[in-house]
Amino acid sequence: MDLPENVRIFAQIAIPHEKLRTGMDVEVIEGVVRLDKDGNPAMLSYMFKAVE
Repeated sequence: MDLPENVRIFAQIAIPHEKLRTGMDVEVIEGVVRLDKDGNPAMLSYMFKAVE
């Protein structure tokens, strides 16, 4: 995603592939990308989510 401030963000997409469309509006959220051995969040990262 290219932001107006000349910042480019790469992130995982938190949208089911059947709902993903070119040009759709998305927002940046924080999401869990890795769990520890006990199932607790161990790593967070940016993700893209569809704007509702």
